[in-house]
Amino acid sequence: MALTRRTPLTVTALARAAIVSAGLGLSPGTGFAEAQLPPQAGAGAEGCPDGVISQVVVRSLDPYDESSASPDATCGWAFQALNWLHFETRVPVIRWELLFEEGDCFDPLRLSESERTLRSLRYLQGASVTSTPLDDGSHRVDVETRDSWAISASLGLDFEGGVAVSGVQASHRNVLGSGLRTSLFRRSFRERLRYGVLVRHTNLFGTRVDAVTHGGRTRAGDYFSQSLQKPFLNEFADHAFRQVVARRDDYFAYALPPELGVSPVYLRYQADLVELAYQTRFGGNGGRRVVLGLGLSHESFRRVGGAEGARAVVGDDFSETAVAEGRIRDEIFAQAGAHSTSRVTGYLGFRDVRHDIRGGLDAIHAPQDVLVGGAFTVGVGPGFAAAGGGDQDLLVRFQGRAGLLGGSTYLLARADIQTRWTRSQSSGASGLEVARGWRDTVGSIRADGYWTQAGWANLYVRGRVSGGWNTDRPFQLRLGGRESIRAYSEDAFPGGRFVFGSVEQRFIIDALSPGFADVGAAVFADVGRMWAGDVPFGRGSGLQAGVGAGLRVSPAGGRRVFRADVSLPLTDLRDERGVSLRLYGEIFGILERRRWPDQVDRSRWYGNDPDLSRRVPDPLAGN
Repeated sequence: MALTRRTPLTVTALARAAIVSAGLGLSPGTGFAEAQLPPQAGAGAEGCPDGVISQVVVRSLDPYDESSASPDATCGWAFQALNWLHFETRVPVIRWELLFEEGDCFDPLRLSESERTLRSLRYLQGASVTSTPLDDGSHRVDVETRDSWAISASLGLDFEGGVAVSGVQASHRNVLGSGLRTSLFRRSFRERLRYGVLVRHTNLFGTRVDAVTHGGRTRAGDYFSQSLQKPFLNEFADHAFRQVVARRDDYFAYALPPELGVSPVYLRYQADLVELAYQTRFGGNGGRRVVLGLGLSHESFRRVGGAEGARAVVGDDFSETAVAEGRIRDEIFAQAGAHSTSRVTGYLGFRDVRHDIRGGLDAIHAPQDVLVGGAFTVGVGPGFAAAGGGDQDLLVRFQGRAGLLGGSTYLLARADIQTRWTRSQSSGASGLEVARGWRDTVGSIRADGYWTQAGWANLYVRGRVSGGWNTDRPFQLRLGGRESIRAYSEDAFPGGRFVFGSVEQRFIIDALSPGFADVGAAVFADVGRMWAGDVPFGRGSGLQAGVGAGLRVSPAGGRRVFRADVSLPLTDLRDERGVSLRLYGEIFGILERRRWPDQVDRSRWYGNDPDLSRRVPDPLAGN
């Protein structure tokens, strides 16, 4: 293997080149790293009707292209300096993700699946895998990736209820070009607070095992999470597994209706999870496949702090609380029963999907992989009595996705529903009597639709139905906030079930886009309705609506989109009627860039996730 570099011959460059020659594969960051193996014999070998791959060339490019870094470009010197300071992703790290090598039969599907896998890596902003037929009937494959800028420091601001710091983070997403991520972070969003350290490697020792460890503090106490996961990742993978150990001491926040106050109330709890799951697929690659699996887990939930475990926020300061008054505390405690269960879960799924690429959907210009076809998995897990509790139940969870692509339109539907059958019993230390039957039914069905218009705009429509029935663990939904009717506060209209819809016209404004960023705009309308259900402080909302407009900005060609939205409520009065301003990252559609779990996911206290087909986009966004 030969590495070619374009490096200024300086003392610093020589020192860095010495590191490369020492075997670490580090590149000085002034151009690209290229690996090329000599052509392999065997074109047209037996069993390869389309020929073989005789040569694979891998190029790892700097974060900023030559035009951005040229002396004539605006701030070109800065881009050149950043490129020089950056360590490109090592070529062996990129090759670990490929589904082919020299001497393999040429298969276009393996090339496209490799490209999709590379594009999913957070430390790469782009990837392409192309092939060139050679005169002898074999193929040369060129793999080109462009790094994201690896070192980042961010400051998040929240403008709801005044200006507040919502997050501080310092990260290196690609330490020494190895794919290793390290982060020091402090994330806060209303009642949620986490600060600590995260270490993640998405391809541990070239095994495709995603290893994640993070831990630190919450508002209530300590938390820790460690996981090893080898997801399916592509349509050729036959085996996947997940191992998790997690514990957290945290708060669950309930919103209050106006007659009881406008400040949220916290319930302090401790939750633990130990899990080991394995799945395998049967069937042809890229076609219909059957998924079978088995999982073992132990889970527990308990409220802590006694009567002082229910606390009311003082004013708008989520870090300052006081003991909640009796009537509010009693309503919360009536729902927060303890449980401790060991579970054996069997998985059965069917999958018939392919993936396509579309640009300008949620990302402004960047290509996005879209699922076409359908996939669903059912997990059935009986629970057995375990130390610290006596829960015996049967948990059923269904997950499904279906995508439809036609010309300039794309539709994606998703469902995640779980419920459990339990017999009459006393649930743990709470002494809560639980009736026989189906309980803790929690679920969400949502759909996202896109209509691309002449490459400069797209119409985005989304709908969602979410709810909980007969819940014995903390559960509450809200109709306002950045993920629902954006014109209302995050605490608006608490309840147990809602239906929601939104329509948004998005525009791409290339005339305002500098060389380092993509700029767009959007106008939108949101509408929804909440039903009280059987949750604490639930109230029916009637029909509510709001309208707004905003600016969308993304790094040039990047998949991270930041929004600044101004919205106006059209219907009810919540605290006071007026215009709201929000700054946040794009969290709608198929981007899945949440910093926290959504309203339903934060209340999934039972079982585990049946989906082992993807890497977790952001481990800190989990519950």
